[in-house]
Amino acid sequence: MAFRRPYPPPFGVGERNARGILPEQDVREIREVYQAGGGGNNGGVSMRELAETHGVTKANIWRVLHLRTWTNIS
Repeated sequence: MAFRRPYPPPFGVGERNARGILPEQDVREIREVYQAGGGGNNGGVSMRELAETHGVTKANIWRVLHLRTWTNIS
């Protein structure tokens, strides 16, 4: 039997989250650009460059790319 919370989570999902930094459109763009370039090691755009472009940290970009955040967007 799956565990279900008896209440909704205390925060919104995606852009409805008050702590959200990136809009949904930027998340999609980050994933597309990084995958299209093959990642930073293959001469594509690096996570650091993406972070500087979008005004966030490299750790935030890593979380977006590895589906630790924004899991509702594929």
